[in-house]
Amino acid sequence: MMKPLAYPFQPKSTALLVPGQFWPIELKSGRFACGRVLQVADRYGKRHSRMFFGGLMDWTDDAPPTSERLAGRRLGRVGQMHIKTITHSGAEIAGCRELAKDGIVLPAMLSGSPEDPNCALVCGLDIVGLPSGEQRTPLETISTWGSGVLNILAEERFGTSTS
Repeated sequence: MMKPLAYPFQPKSTALLVPGQFWPIELKSGRFACGRVLQVADRYGKRHSRMFFGGLMDWTDDAPPTSERLAGRRLGRVGQMHIKTITHSGAEIAGCRELAKDGIVLPAMLSGSPEDPNCALVCGLDIVGLPSGEQRTPLETISTWGSGVLNILAEERFGTSTS
């Protein structure tokens, strides 16, 4: 039996990640945005030690995120991420809030270009089938983000110049 997690903690792998966990993203303005664990990659019965599916919450505040501050907030951008997305700026997993409490579900996306006949329909990182012709056009293609991309997206969405 695994003992309950103590927050905050800085993950070294995905071993302790669970959907709903969140971490602060400090913006240049001094405000905060929030990253969220949505799914941990599990292929062929084995957890990927470094990759997970996560997102940027549609949230910003003068104080770091808490479960209460995130209540009712929606997802912004989503992508596949490396564990360094959390740790590269010294951030720690600050807590966990069940995704279902806020109606957050994994989005349907494409695994590749809509023109590629071999692209799959995915829900988070799970392949769920082949997309129909009507599904190909409106769906986004899942992307893999480098360790600093989420911070860049947060600055683009919420950052304000302090000069």
